Amino acid sequence: MILAGFEIDPLGAELEPLRLEFLERYQTQCAVHTRLFDGMDEILHDLDAARLRWGVVTNKPVRFAEPIMQRLGLAERSACLVCPDHVTHSKPDPEMVLLACRQLDVDPQTALFIGDDLRDIESGRAAGSKTVAARYGYIHPDDRPEHWGADAIIDHPLELRALLDRALCGC
Repeated sequence: MILAGFEIDPLGAELEPLRLEFLERYQTQCAVHTRLFDGMDEILHDLDAARLRWGVVTNKPVRFAEPIMQRLGLAERSACLVCPDHVTHSKPDPEMVLLACRQLDVDPQTALFIGDDLRDIESGRAAGSKTVAARYGYIHPDDRPEHWGADAIIDHPLELRALLDRALCGC
């Protein structure tokens, strides 16, 4: 983001102070305007009502992820939060997904891992989980989820209802 906002040399000395200032400002502001995607609260309510445990696996450091989870009211609802601080290798390595599955006490092969980036799908597949590529979120306009090898692709969180229904009934 710093390189996109400033015309500076990526290897220059001015990058690090700007990066550190950005991270300091982000830490105090990371949850101010953050909202769930439309339909996500309904999906999470469905999971809670069905007593299905769910969690968050993010490449966002815990110092940013925890306040966001608190602000959104998800910290007390989710069964786990796995950040790079908790593992040796981040996504696309499967370590984060496997840790989440251990914390959820589920077999990775029975887990459904949803992501809006190729590394999410690679991580989920490497863990042995079913994967869903989300075309919404922070996806780059040039990304092509249909080429990521996910088991399914969705354009809106509410499309998860049909996928979950099929998974629960074994269809």
